[in-house]
Amino acid sequence: MPCKPDQSGMTSTYLDRPLIPLTVALPRLLENIEAELASEKLEASEQRRLRRRAELIHWLLTPRTIK
Repeated sequence: MPCKPDQSGMTSTYLDRPLIPLTVALPRLLENIEAELASEKLEASEQRRLRRRAELIHWLLTPRTIK
């Protein structure tokens, strides 16, 4: 995959990827996190970190009313 240089001359493979809406990306991230949490080989600190990430993504996906 070719890399596009940015203004500073640095390259990134992310510049060649299409943008994905959060409504698509967040559920995928949550699915991956939940799969990782199902693994019993995680240390306690890693489980806490993943649970916090999952809670944040759940919060971001929860519809809210605008007042």
